[in-house]
Amino acid sequence: MPFVVSWPDRTFLARFEGIVTANEIEAVNHLFSGDERLDRVRYSIWDFSSASSVEVPEQEIEYAAAFDKGVSNVKAQLKGALIAACDPVKAKLEAYLSIAKDLDVGWDTRLFDTMDAARAWLEADR
Repeated sequence: MPFVVSWPDRTFLARFEGIVTANEIEAVNHLFSGDERLDRVRYSIWDFSSASSVEVPEQEIEYAAAFDKGVSNVKAQLKGALIAACDPVKAKLEAYLSIAKDLDVGWDTRLFDTMDAARAWLEADR
């Protein structure tokens, strides 16, 4: 399986590796939004640092952002971190962030190069 999901300490953590597809991102989105632990989550980390590529067309990026817009109406307060190490993956995540901003997804989500940088930002308000 190219992704692993866990729920440590009021955090949703999804780790991806290899080639990531739209179906995998959709599956993780549904795991996140459909779990009863969503109510207790303060932070969301989507770690693509081990992903070699994200094979997701623009339309599917728009779908993921629209899906998150819907979930953000239910779960309004959330800080999210996206982590990517290589430029092509970063470009896909930046496209998502741009579309999410245009759709007014209410979450504060940012892109980081490393897990350490993401955790430092997330924990700054603890």
